[in-house]
Parts: sequence; structure tokens; C-alpha cells
Amino acid sequence: RLDASLTASLAGAARMGELSREGPLPLALLLNAVARSDPRGNPELFREGALAAARIPAADFTPQSLAMLANAYAKAGVRDHALFRRLADVGMSLAPEAWDEQSVANLLNAFAKHSQAWARHASLAPEVWGKLVALFRKLAAACVDNRKTDFSSQGVALVLNAFAKFGLRDAALFAHLSQVAQRFGTRNFELTCEVQDVANILNAFAKAGDADAALLAHMSRVTIEFGQTAYEQDGASVGIILNALARLRVRDLPVVTRLSAVARGMEPSAFDAQAIANCFHALALLGYKDSPLLDHLAASLLRARQASFNSQDLNAQSIANLAWAAAALALDDVALHNWIATRLADALPSMDAACLPQVHQYLVAIEVEGLVPPERIQALPRIIAHRRNIELAFRGAQKEGIMTSNGKTPPADLEQFVLEPFSDGESVRAGESGQVLKPPPSGGGGHSAASML
Repeated sequence: RLDASLTASLAGAARMGELSREGPLPLALLLNAVARSDPRGNPELFREGALAAARIPAADFTPQSLAMLANAYAKAGVRDHALFRRLADVGMSLAPEAWDEQSVANLLNAFAKHSQAWARHASLAPEVWGKLVALFRKLAAACVDNRKTDFSSQGVALVLNAFAKFGLRDAALFAHLSQVAQRFGTRNFELTCEVQDVANILNAFAKAGDADAALLAHMSRVTIEFGQTAYEQDGASVGIILNALARLRVRDLPVVTRLSAVARGMEPSAFDAQAIANCFHALALLGYKDSPLLDHLAASLLRARQASFNSQDLNAQSIANLAWAAAALALDDVALHNWIATRLADALPSMDAACLPQVHQYLVAIEVEGLVPPERIQALPRIIAHRRNIELAFRGAQKEGIMTSNGKTPPADLEQFVLEPFSDGESVRAGESGQVLKPPPSGGGGHSAASML
């Protein structure tokens, strides 16, 4: 943590105009350093820093200094809408050809960090929302028109994630980033990449709900070509790739088979509870009961049940999805169901209407379909105690049309891999097509087909 007297001195310097006198870059560098060393610990300094930035003429900014300044506030978790409105205006004034790939990715990522707040006030401040959308469109056009292709896999993911968080689509940009992503691979003429790069790219396109056949075929080939050592006990990336394919409705059996063999060769410690939930969720969405993989993952989960991560790393939605997957895949392992039911019972008080319909389906599988003997599930009475709320949420999902074609409630998407923006000067290293499943009718409720089975 920074010394309090130093922080106060810096805030005073900003108040006196000393930090804005040298231009935006020194201010951005200072605030980024503070955000890294003591995030959320210096509200006064960031308030004064925003006022200092407002005094700097727009002509003094470059895309790099603008992105770095926005990144500092995003990294520190400081929501200063006046500052970001000012940054949007400055961004619109900068020449399209001045932008590089890193600045585009970092600026969009900074705005996306507060996407919920922006979207929530869109109807109340349409001019501000329109300004934000215009900035996104301008940067998308700058990437496409200027043929920006020096994105790393992380840069591709940051841009796509930003557009997805705001619910924006840009067909030309997405097609361009698909071509950029296809430059990464395992062969001599391709840019070197790792398993995590493939996971980043596929996960980002899945969030955006848009991936063309050429990209899917390429990533399928790269995933299969990776040797066992390339995965380096990276269970998280295995789960992310499987879950991304499932969200894109791509039932690519060669990839699933390859990842299954890789995962079964990993030690139990390679998988945390979230990675296991991702794998279960993906296989259930794809309707593919890979018993050897499921048995291995269940054994990993149960063998490590004393480890604290299993009870701490899963949020309420992930636990509900895991229960739904176990029911959808008709798994009859009593020990596994006892583990799931205990976590469900613990999490039920914090579950919302997005989680509870999945719990309803889990109860139906046990109580009505007899998936496992109810009397052998020790935590079942604790779950049943919430039956009224569970049934109300299920009926609400029925009314809104959030149902699959077989009348069952699909799970919500799991929270995925969080990417960090590029640091200043940081270099981040940047290659047979599956069957694309047709999504069912989306029904009502405003839910996209991409989030439904």
C-alpha cells in the first residue's frame, strides 16, 4: 500500500493542476502505478486525477495515453462517469489511423468493466449511450478499414468481450477478428499459440454469440494438434474450450474426444471446482454423455472434497448448473449427488430466479424420475424446504418462455475466464470442422437462442 502522506501529496498536486500540466501520459502512468499497488485505496487521488484529466486539452491526448488513463480507473474499480464521458469525446476526436491494436483493446475493455452501469442508464441518458456506441463503432471501423492485424489472442478476446458485454454486434469487425485469430496455430507458418490462447479466443466468440465455420474448423484443428504436454495440467482451459463450443452449439466430437483423453490424463489437482462445472455444463448442453470423462471429473471432485476450493470457488449459478447437468446427463453416482445436494442446500438462500429453475429440474430428476433414491441424499430435506420459491421461479420461467424444446429449463451460462488488459510496454504472445447444432426457438423473455439449448 502507498504511504498515506504520499497519496495526500499527490492528490494535492492534482488539485493544484501540477499533474495536468505535463499532459495526459504522466498522469496515466501515475494512476496506473497506484491502481496496481493499492487498488481501491486512494479515492481522493482518483477524484482529483479525473478533474486533472478534464483540464487537459483533447488535442494533447493520443490513443495510447487515453487508453492507459481509462485502464487505470477500470483497474482501480473507480466509476467516474463524467471522466468516461470526457474520454469518449476525446476518443471520437482522435484520427482513426492513430489507433493501434493494444490501445483499442485496452480502451474498450476499460469501458466494458462498467457495462452494467452504462446499460442501466441508457434509457435515462440516450445521448451518453449513443456517444458510447459511436465510439465502439468508430474503433471497430478503425480496426477493419486500417487492417489492424497485430492483435494478440488476448487482444482479440478483450475486444470481443467488450462488444458482448454491451450487447453490440459488428459483423465486419467480428469477421476481421476471426481472420486474425486464424493466424495462430501450431504449424511453422502460423503465429505461436498456447492452449490458453485457444480458450481465450473461443470463449470470447462464444460470449459474442458469433463464430464462423472457418474459425471453428481452424480452432478445432489446433486443439487436436496440441500434444499432451501443451496442456500442462491446465484443466481450466479444457473446461473453457468445451463450454465455449457448447455455448456456440458446436458438437465437434473429434475435439471433445481429444479433450476427454487429455483431461483423463491429468492429475485431480489440475481441475478446480469451476473447471469441473464447466465440463459438466458443456457435455450436458451438447447432450454427450462421456462416461469415462465424467467419472474422472467426479472422482477428482470427490477426492478433493476436503479442499476448501470446492466449497468456495463455485458461485450459486455454477452450483445450480452443475446440478442441472448431473440431472440432464442422468448421472446416478450417489456420492456425487450428495456432494452436489449439500452445496445446493448451502447456496439456496442466495440463489435468484435464474438459478432456481435448474434446482427444480434437479428435484424432478430425483423425486419423480428416480435418478437416485431420495432417501440416500442427505441434504435433500434442506433443498425441499425451499420448494415454494423453487416452483414459483420455475413457473416464471415457463411464462417467459425460457424453456428448451423438451420442456426443461436450460442452465444459464457460467461466468467465464476474466482477462486482464495489457500493461504499458507488456508483450503478450500471440491457428475437422464440427457439426453446428441448430438452436431451438428462443421463445419469449428476451433471451437469445445462444443462451438456450
